[in-house]
This record gives sequence, C-alpha cells and structure tokens, in this order.
Amino acid sequence: MITVYENEKIKQRLNTFINVSRNITSNTSLTKLVQEIIEAVIESIDKADAGFFLIWNEEMEYLEIEGAYNFKEEMYLQNKLLAGEGISGSVFEEGCSKMIHTAEKIKEAMGNMRNQTLHYYLESTVHAAIPVSCMSVPLIHQNKKIGVLTIDNFKNDGFF
Repeated sequence: MITVYENEKIKQRLNTFINVSRNITSNTSLTKLVQEIIEAVIESIDKADAGFFLIWNEEMEYLEIEGAYNFKEEMYLQNKLLAGEGISGSVFEEGCSKMIHTAEKIKEAMGNMRNQTLHYYLESTVHAAIPVSCMSVPLIHQNKKIGVLTIDNFKNDGFF
C-alpha cells in the first residue's frame, strides 16, 4: 500500500519529467535548458542540493561544465575534466552510473584528479567541502556518450 507521502513524491517526480520534456521542446537556449534540467533533477531527488551538467568537447577531448546549481560560476567554468578523471570523468569513460556514499569514498574516487582540477572543484562548491553522497550518470544520445550529470549532497543527513 502506497502512503500519501509516497504518492506525492511519485507525482512530484512525474511532474518534474513532464516539465523537463516541455522545456526541451520549447527552449531555444541550451544554457537555460541545461540550468532548468539541473534544477528540476535536484528538486526531485531527496537529499540533493547541488549538481553540474558536463558536456564532452570532442575537439579538445575533455568534459566542460555547461551548467551547475549551488556552485560558483566563476570557478567551475575554469574546470575541465579528462575522460577517466574524478567521478564524472570515470562515469563518462566507463559509460556507467555511479552512486557513492560517504565523503571518504568520494575523496577516494576523486583521488586521480589533477591538482588544479581538484582545486577548481573545491573552490567552486558553495559549501567548500567534499559531498556526503554523490550520484553521477552518463548522458548518452544515439548510443554515443555526450556528457555527464552529477548530483551531490553536501549538507543533508543520509544518502540518496
């Protein structure tokens, strides 16, 4: 039996997906669309409070942040991730989602980041810390990896 609370959460998630679909078909600005997608995803996931949307730059061969929520734009725009670097880079390279719980495991997963890349990440976080939990999914279009969506939980008790 589904509780009233669970039913409301299901409705909220469905409405989020409907709104994202509408925005995709009606939006002409990629930057605005990406921002709306990030915000909608974060609002629909319990414990989520930050995230970023990375797109693969084929010419330069790195992931670049196209949009973010609860990150400082002046810092994250400088950040470029190589395939396999950090959590988002490894999700892109492997093409598989990851969900990581505990700051210690997240630090470990970020252990292969170049010093400057890690510095930009830490400086760009509003909370100036390593997340408590993290989920990252590859973005795939027509069987081709095009980017990564990473969602973080910095301040909420518990995990996704």
